[in-house]
Amino acid sequence: MLDTLLGPGRSTVTTNVELDLDQVATSRTTYQQDPSAGALSERISERSYIGDNGGTRYDSSSASRVNALDELYETRREAPGDIIRLSVAVLVDEAAVANLDLAQVRELIAVAAGVDAGRGDRVTVAAMPMRTATATPTDNAVAQPGTASPAALRTALIAAVLILVTCAALLALRKQRRRAAAASAAADRRELLRAQLHVQRTPVPAAAIATALDEDRRQQRAVGSVDPAQAAQQLREWIGSGR
Repeated sequence: MLDTLLGPGRSTVTTNVELDLDQVATSRTTYQQDPSAGALSERISERSYIGDNGGTRYDSSSASRVNALDELYETRREAPGDIIRLSVAVLVDEAAVANLDLAQVRELIAVAAGVDAGRGDRVTVAAMPMRTATATPTDNAVAQPGTASPAALRTALIAAVLILVTCAALLALRKQRRRAAAASAAADRRELLRAQLHVQRTPVPAAAIATALDEDRRQQRAVGSVDPAQAAQQLREWIGSGR
């Protein structure tokens, strides 16, 4: 409302609300009689008194009735958040309200905010010079502290995406190299195991076996051709010469 009346950026509103956060429950019982319904029970008693001279007479009667009554039991629970006090402070530009009545502005704000004077609500309106920033061509060229143009934000976003993609590619390359090294080591181990199995399973040539058997037979024939008596005599000579 103030932007429409004074212009954008020509006013500042601050509202302070004090709330009652207690939940209140109220119970009430109401009794009501239906005239068309008769009494549940009725008792009437009458008495008469006559004096000794026969001239004084006294009559009395009483009635006791039990009527049907409608009973209504009602419980009300009030939701928390009731407003205890409302305070509204409004600061408007002095140049914008030069031709306006601040009393009328205060009344409009009080109606719009729902101010209740009986509740102790308060509205304060003050007119002071305000600094309104106006955009110039040079302002767009130089970025103010804490602000960024859409082009700068887009460039920063693209740079961040490129950095993330580069990091992901480096990680993937590193993992690929590790897998290749692990595969190469596994291949070397498999080749070593195959070489060991080949060495263990290499058969001995038949010619080598035959040569070994012939050499064994020649040694056995040489041992068999020696005369035992002659060998014993030769041993005694060796032993005697050693003494």
